[in-house]
This record gives sequence, structure tokens and C-alpha cells, in this order.
Amino acid sequence: MHDMRPSRTLPPVLLGLWMLCGCTGGPPQGECNGTWGGLTLTQRAIDPWSKYVTIYPATCAESAAKSYAVSWGNSAVNFALIYRGRGPSILGDTVLTVPLANSLVEGFQLTPTGADAKGTITLSISGLLGRRTGTVSVTSGTDQLSCTFDLGFETAGDRPSCGGGSSGGGVDFD
Repeated sequence: MHDMRPSRTLPPVLLGLWMLCGCTGGPPQGECNGTWGGLTLTQRAIDPWSKYVTIYPATCAESAAKSYAVSWGNSAVNFALIYRGRGPSILGDTVLTVPLANSLVEGFQLTPTGADAKGTITLSISGLLGRRTGTVSVTSGTDQLSCTFDLGFETAGDRPSCGGGSSGGGVDFD
């Protein structure tokens, strides 16, 4: 006689396969609102080519680079950020102040450019798949811009095997 009870091992196996498939939880999501560089933006959707990539270094002497390339409204507004060091975690956000005066920031661009842009960039991680979420909130003169993003997680390069967990010479787990 065949046992008709549901399998208790099937759901964990399916969950493991789903996590290994590289699924990122869907396309980028987010929107931009405000006035910036002569443009008025009202619920301008994030562009589908927006992405986040962790770029692993060749050695353990340096940390992985975190690269955000995000645009909204068919590239009406573009945001790019590259930095090294500890990033956000599921336990806490990373908040950067604009203008950026952080030695870990290797590149930053917001176009159209606000001459005296001030504000914050909040970087977060959400969900089981580690989607990169956040906000860009800036002002410049009378212009104000508030944008959100929710991106899948990609990687480039191979993570070096440094041993010793988080204290091993520049290793980070982002």
C-alpha cells in the first residue's frame, strides 16, 4: 500500500534548488519623484537594465567592490556608485551622505548633475534572495529628488578563499 501523506523532504529540496538557480526575485523595481536638473519626474519607473553587482577581488588583500548602476524614466536620471568595505546587511542599512566624503567610495555619479547636491543614499538588503534596495534623496537649490530601487543580486569574478571567517584580511561577505 502506498503512503499518501505529503513528503516532508520535498519542500526543503525545492527551496534549495530554487536558491541555487541564481534566481534574483524578478526585474528591478522602484521609482523617482521630484524636480531635478530641469526635469519634473512623477512616478518615473526604474529602467529594466538597472543592476547591482558585487565584484570579487583577485586576492584577500582587498574587499569586494559593490557596484550600483541605476536609472529611472528611460535614463532621465542616472545613479552610479562603486564602493568597498562593509555594505548593508539584513541587520542594518548603510547610509551615505551626499556630497560623498567617504574613502571607501571609488566612484559616484548622479545625472543630471546638481551643482551643490546634498542628501542621503540609503543602501539595504531585503528578502531571502538578498535583493539590494535603497533610496536616493537629494536636494540642489530648489530641486528635490527622491528615488527608490529594488535590485537583484549579481556577482562578477570568483570569491577568493581567505579562510578565517570575517577577520581574514579584507574578507567581507557581501
